[in-house]
Amino acid sequence: MNPSNNAAAKKRRWLIGGLALAALAAILWAAYRPRPLGVETATVAEGRFEQVIEEDGQLRLQQRYLVTAPTAAQLQRPTLKVGDVVKAGDVVAVLAPAAPGMIDARTRGVLQQRVGSADAAMAAARANVQRAQAALAQATLEAERAAQLAKDNFIAPSARDQSRLAREAAAQALKAAQAEQAAAGHAAGEARAALGRA
Repeated sequence: MNPSNNAAAKKRRWLIGGLALAALAAILWAAYRPRPLGVETATVAEGRFEQVIEEDGQLRLQQRYLVTAPTAAQLQRPTLKVGDVVKAGDVVAVLAPAAPGMIDARTRGVLQQRVGSADAAMAAARANVQRAQAALAQATLEAERAAQLAKDNFIAPSARDQSRLAREAAAQALKAAQAEQAAAGHAAGEARAALGRA
């Protein structure tokens, strides 16, 4: 083999490798170079800016008011229209009292049973009040006795404190029983009123 041929082949290989490396570097540079950003340009001028959006809108109420009546009634024809302005004190609606409905024998019997059960609950509540009053009286006597014994150093102060706390618990139990009696009284009155309306 001719040494000049060998040197020429080596040069050719180096040249091809160098060109391939340069081509690869050019491709990488083209792929990763920063791209220019597209911008819009306009001439700055002073003037009035107006923009109009035309679309279908949907109305949403910000404040809703619910008008209710304490009893059953019939609404008379309203005089107000949608969108009318209403001020405080204006008459919004006129209600006419509804006629009481007829009841059958079964409903009357149920109402009478409710009155009976309300009366029984009232009697039980009254008995609970009396029992709580008796417990309070007993707790008061024991608290006074314990206070006297603690004063004379016959019992420990903790026993006196326990009897005082027992008296306070009995007083709270009496208040709860009186509240239950009041609730039973209201329930009995409501049952009698329902029967009277029927």
